[in-house]
Amino acid sequence: MRILRVLRQGKTFYASLQDRELICLDKSLGITSPLALTEVRVLPPVAPSKVVGVVLNSRSLAKQQDMEPPRHPELFLKPPSALISPGDSVVLPAGVGQVMLEGQLALVMGRTARRIAVQDVPEHLFGYACAADITAWDYAMHQGGLTGAKAFDTFLPLGPWIETEAPDLAELKISVLLNSQPVAESTLEELILTPWELVAAVSRIMTLNPGDVVLCGATPARCWIAAGQEARVDIAGVGLLINPVMSDPGLVQ
Repeated sequence: MRILRVLRQGKTFYASLQDRELICLDKSLGITSPLALTEVRVLPPVAPSKVVGVVLNSRSLAKQQDMEPPRHPELFLKPPSALISPGDSVVLPAGVGQVMLEGQLALVMGRTARRIAVQDVPEHLFGYACAADITAWDYAMHQGGLTGAKAFDTFLPLGPWIETEAPDLAELKISVLLNSQPVAESTLEELILTPWELVAAVSRIMTLNPGDVVLCGATPARCWIAAGQEARVDIAGVGLLINPVMSDPGLVQ
C-alpha cells in the first residue's frame, strides 16, 4: 500500500493512494469520498523526531577511497527541518560550492525500537521510501563538518510516499538521474551493513520512535548537482522521487 501524508483545508492526515485517488485514513475527519491529488498538498511522508544516516556503508565507496570498511557504523543525524516533499525544490545555499546528492533507501519506523535483534527489525518497520541525501561537500571539508553539511534546509527530499509492502531487497535497484540521464546505479548488495543490521545497530545506541527514518547508505557514485537540474531517485518496487534544484532566491539581484 502507498501511504501519503497530505494537507487539506488546514488538516494534516494520512491517505492511501489507489488508482490516482486518495482514501483518507483518519476516520475522525469524516472524509468518506475519494480525493483527487489536486485537492491536497503532498507533505513529506513522515514528521520524524530524527533521521539517522550512516557514513561509508558501501563496499564500492570504501574501495574507491582505499579505506577499510568500518567495523562499527559511523552515524550522522539530519534534522527534520531538512525534509521536503516530492516536487519541492532543493535550494542550494548561498556561498556553498560543490553539492552532492546520494540516492538511498529510507526505512520508516512503525514501532518503538530499542536494542532490538536483527531478526526483529521487519516487524518494527512501517514501510519504505526514496531519499535524496544531500551534502554541501566543500562545507564538510573546510568549514562545519559533516553534520552541518547535511543539515541545510531542503537537503532531504523524501517520498514520494511510504510503500508498506516489503520489496525484494535482494533485487532492489537504486538509480539516480539528473535531467533524466542516469548518473548512478546500485543495489543493496553494495551495503556493508544490511538494512536490518543497520536498524538493529542504531537501536542499540538510540531509541527509534514511530515515524523516525533510517537511511541505509549511498549509491557508490557521487552525483554533483547544480541549479536548473531535475534530480530523480528511482527505487524499483518503492517509488520515484523527483525534485528540481535551484539557487538560493536571496541571491537574485
